[in-house]
Order: sequence, then C-alpha cells, then structure tokens
Amino acid sequence: MARTGVRQSLAPRARFAVHPSGVRRAACVVGAWLAAAALVVVGAVFGVVLSASFGGARVSAQVPATVGATSPAPAAPLGADVARLSTLSAADREALAPLLARGPVAVVEFTEGDALPAILLAAEIDAPAATVAAIVGDPAGYPRFMGVLDSVEVTGRHGTSLAYDWTWRTALFELRGANVMTSSPPPAAHPEQGWRFGVRATGGDLGTGRFLWRVLPAGPNRTIVTLATRLDLRDSNYLARQMSQASRSVNRSINLSLGFVMLLGVRHEAHHRAGHAPARLANPAAPLAPSDIDLARLGPLLGRGDLVAMTLDGDRLDHVTALARTGTGKEFVTPVITDPRAFGSALMPGSRATVLDVIDDAGGTLFDWEINVPIIGTSGRMRLTATDASGEVVNVSGVSGSLREGRWRFETRVQPWGEAVVVAIGRFDPGDTTWLLRGVVRSSADFGAGLAAASELMVARAIRSRAMDAVEAQAAAALEAQAAEAPR
Repeated sequence: MARTGVRQSLAPRARFAVHPSGVRRAACVVGAWLAAAALVVVGAVFGVVLSASFGGARVSAQVPATVGATSPAPAAPLGADVARLSTLSAADREALAPLLARGPVAVVEFTEGDALPAILLAAEIDAPAATVAAIVGDPAGYPRFMGVLDSVEVTGRHGTSLAYDWTWRTALFELRGANVMTSSPPPAAHPEQGWRFGVRATGGDLGTGRFLWRVLPAGPNRTIVTLATRLDLRDSNYLARQMSQASRSVNRSINLSLGFVMLLGVRHEAHHRAGHAPARLANPAAPLAPSDIDLARLGPLLGRGDLVAMTLDGDRLDHVTALARTGTGKEFVTPVITDPRAFGSALMPGSRATVLDVIDDAGGTLFDWEINVPIIGTSGRMRLTATDASGEVVNVSGVSGSLREGRWRFETRVQPWGEAVVVAIGRFDPGDTTWLLRGVVRSSADFGAGLAAASELMVARAIRSRAMDAVEAQAAAALEAQAAEAPR
C-alpha cells in the first residue's frame, strides 16, 4: 500500500491502555532499536570505507502516508548532482530559533519513491558573517577544523569557482574525493542577503551530490549558517551498496552525519577567530528532562520532514533530540514501543533482544541485546523504565557492555487533531559499540556527534514505520472482513 503523504487530520480514537507486563517487555523492542540504529550507522561507515571501485544501491527517506492513499508512479528522480536543493526560509529559521539557541538543527526532508532526501541543517554562530563566510569559502583551510578531512588541495580556479581534492585518513581507512565550489557574495547594497557557496561533489568515495551553504548576518557579531546537502552513495562503492540493500537508512545517515560535522567545524573555527567561548550548560549530563519543544511552532517543518536537534555543552554534544510525525494515532504508536515481539531485522539483519523479565532494584526491566553480524557485531545489557502504565514516556539506560553509559527518553506527544509525534531524546557515545566505530569517532568528536544524531533519528523513524505497518495491517484485515461478508 503506497505511502504518499503525511496525514493532515486524524479522527479521535479511544485511549490505549498498556498492561504493565507489556511495558516491561517493551525492552525487547526498544533495546534492539537502539542497538541496531547505532550498528546500521556503523555498517554505513564500514561499507563506505572499505572499497572505492563499485556503484551503490538506491536508498531513500520516505514520508509516512495516509493509509489507503494512492498516487501515480513518480517520475525517475534527478541525480543528486543536479536535483534542486531547497533551503530554510526566514520563517523556518524563526520557527527553529529556540532550538538553534541550544545547538545545530537538521530537517530531513520527506521524499517519494527513489528520490534521495535533502538534509537541511542550520546553526547559530557568535561571530561576524564576514568571518564565517571567509571560513566557508576557503576549503584549503578545512583540515584545521573539520575532523573528517586530513588534506585539501586546490586544483584549479576560474572566476568565482575553485576545484579541490580532499582526503580523509584514519588508522582504519582512507577516503578521497573531488569537489567544485562556486561563491556568490551579497550585493553591496543588500548585505542582509548574505553569502552563498554552492559545492558539487564530482566523484570519489562518498559518491556525487551537492552542498549549498548560506551565511546570513543576524547582527554585528551573530550569524545564521545553513547547509543543504544531498550525496548519492549509489556512486560510491560496492560495500556501501550492500549495506544500503540491508537498510534504506544508509544514505540519509551518512548525509546527516557529515552535514553536522561540516557545520560544527565551521562553528568551532568561527568562534575561535572571534574569541568567543560558547556557553556551558548549567547542569551538563543531568537526567534527561521532559521535552519542552513547541510542536505547534514547528508544525510546518514537521510536515516537510523529520527534525533532529543537538543540545551542546560548550563545543561538545550533551544530547540529541529527534522528532517524527507518525501519520497515525497514539493507539498505534504506543503498542509499537510496548510490542513484545522480537524486533529482528527491522533495522538490520542480525539484531536481537531478550527480556530477562525481572524488576531490578532501580525499578526497571533488565534486558540483553545483541547484533550478531560479522565484524560489526556487539552486545550489551540495558534497563527499561516506564514512567506510567500508559507507555507515553519510556526511559532506557545502559547497564553493561556496549552503550553502557547511554541514556534515552521516548515520548509520545499527541497533536490537537489526534496524530502522534515521537520525541526521542538520547545521550550516548556511538564509539562505545565496536572497535571499528571507536576508531572512526576517535578521529573526530564532531563525527561522533553526527553519528549520534543519525542513530537517534533512525530509532524515531523505526517507531513510525512499525506503527504504519500496524495501520496498514488493520486496514487490510478490515478489507478482508468486508470481502468475506459480501454476498456471493
């Protein structure tokens, strides 16, 4: 059944009550999501880095649909190197202002069919716009502050354009690529229009695609930077294609992770040049608090795509929040979080979780999880605690093994028209999983932050996907029942 658009209205439905045993057994599902989300991102990195000689697979981020909606088959999507990149409007940036005050934000646009999603990122930087523009427009300087780049060599200049080759080296791998940047400064009479930097990835180990930077003055010493990006890993390498076939999230995860790396790097360098020390949190690493996000304010953006927001403590990530509309009601979403069935391969093959079905001294249910996949396999133990029997808020914490220091909070918020929104909040170190990811994250804390954001979004999207599966199953059962009752 086609999924073609986000449901704009939803009839009120009966409140769903969750049996306490169901809440305890939710550990089986939530734990597998958390583990598999981190490992899918690991797999994405692993697939990209090992070989650079073959094409990739088609992946996409798809919009949740109104069940029963149909539409004509979409036309073949344009390539990532020519497809239009949208940007965040002034109204979008205003809606995001409370989140931007805490850290960078990303909107992952919905798509149809095989079209690749655009990732729209933004950050507030306490430095003059001219300073930030000078940083963005000088790729040769990127290795000083972007942890994923070791060298950039400018290979040609022509007018406002320059071509450059880049290299990313770690103890585990080396990636290479080639880009072309075109710069557009603001008109002298309208400096408020800011700078634009268009970048085309013409080939290499991360495929082809485009980036669009905008540097917008927001005051004498404050700048809003936006970055729109779309990379196509189908043009990268063989193993990336194999991972893409196992999970449609690979392309989105890599785009989102690298977008945050670039944005955070520019932020660090601009603050350094401006002599600005980013504010620290009053109580870093405090227990994850209930979300205070204004969903009405973000309504238009959530109709456009999923949202990921970082909360920074100075220059470091404290926690990440992902928001995803579900296109259905709470009565379909809550059972997903409390579904006792094995999560299995919903995110990637090999993920398993086993509830120990005991309540420990901390009042939670302990469970073991495992990703039984060669090379990137890992395991651990976690604790799930439901704040009440409704299942609207679930807390998960690591106990031992991989992700043992991780903390997560899942909220189900309901819009006035009855649609549920998943709010997933997480504080964890993606490097606390496998030797492979530890090696990657060790080379760049910003890349670790980007991976955390991609993993948290993956969990929110998995909850939505399973909820929509339940809606479609119910609709199919109703149709079968009608057919059975029809006179013959």
